Amino acid sequence: NPPSFLIGQTTMAALPTMEVLRSLKSQELWHQLCTAVDQYVSASHDDLEEFCTSFLFGVEVHFNRVSWALIATKISKTVKDPITFLQEIRRRFREKESSRDAWTLLTLALAQQFLRAGRPDEAEELVRLSRELLGLGDPNVAAALPRASRVVKDDVLSLYYEVLAEKAQLGNDALKFYQYSLHYLSHTPTETIPLETQRQLAFSLGIAALLGKDLYSFGELLVHPVFESLKGSPFEWMYQLLSVFNEGDLQQYERTVDQYKEELKSQPSLLQNHHILRDKIRIASFIALVFSTPADQRVIPFAVIAGHTKLSLQEIEFLVMKSLALGLIRGKIDQVAQCVRVDYVAPRMLAMSQIEQMRGKIAAWGAKVGDGLHFLDLETAKATPV
Repeated sequence: NPPSFLIGQTTMAALPTMEVLRSLKSQELWHQLCTAVDQYVSASHDDLEEFCTSFLFGVEVHFNRVSWALIATKISKTVKDPITFLQEIRRRFREKESSRDAWTLLTLALAQQFLRAGRPDEAEELVRLSRELLGLGDPNVAAALPRASRVVKDDVLSLYYEVLAEKAQLGNDALKFYQYSLHYLSHTPTETIPLETQRQLAFSLGIAALLGKDLYSFGELLVHPVFESLKGSPFEWMYQLLSVFNEGDLQQYERTVDQYKEELKSQPSLLQNHHILRDKIRIASFIALVFSTPADQRVIPFAVIAGHTKLSLQEIEFLVMKSLALGLIRGKIDQVAQCVRVDYVAPRMLAMSQIEQMRGKIAAWGAKVGDGLHFLDLETAKATPV
């Protein structure tokens, strides 16, 4: 009996919320009640399993199915045995179109708990089932199947990519963790993520960006509000370090490493892979050099690249070949002339300093076009009979 359970809650902290719930239920204001319950569950730090069985089960038929599943998922994080709890909640749903998103949400929440309990095989099976229900292709296959035509709620996709990101992190796959986490953030309103969680995720993403294979452009992460949450925190050094990488400023990188050497010492993964960081910043520095060079002057001598990246001439050809292999640039190496001709630079999100460079290039191009037009006008006037 829901009212008897509510009346039994007499603590001063819970009394205002319980009064609201009791009033909304008696007035049959189901949408408002669902919103109030969600707020109550989100604010509580107690075990809410009894609240779910004594109250939610009595009103669940009046709630939006996805909202109900989201509330149950939040409650699962407060109970002693979340796996058993979610299995019971999941049994209450039938796999039908009207509640498929809700059933998928609970399936993903259960997969997440299996991951955290060290049961990856069971988690993988539930993730596979969820992927089929969502109509998504296998993320491990390059040519993934297209998404089904039905609309999938952001709440479901948010949890789907959160689970994939956790799975990748447990498997030490930095690249997939980075990609899935950005997908998760694209489906999750920033204001719904607690500040401390934002900072933890941002820091983990920073580590993944620095160590992830083939990750050389971080602009999308740098402009995201979650990553900006590192500003003013003890982990602001990560924001500064990644910003330097994105700009490809080798000298500033060395200054930043020296400035935050104590913080870097506290991160074994970065210390053990410092050679990866050196290789990345040199490639980033080379790409920054290409970007800053006018398009009609991109025949760059090895000696210029060596001076910019602080590498020997013997190491430049390998650096250029790796950049070509990664698809960061396209062009040809002239081993005889000891230079590289760059025809293409991969698109990337630009820092403000790079945007300013682009503005200057556009202005210079406009001036050149104006000069050409003026020249044509003069030549046309000379060729026109009087």
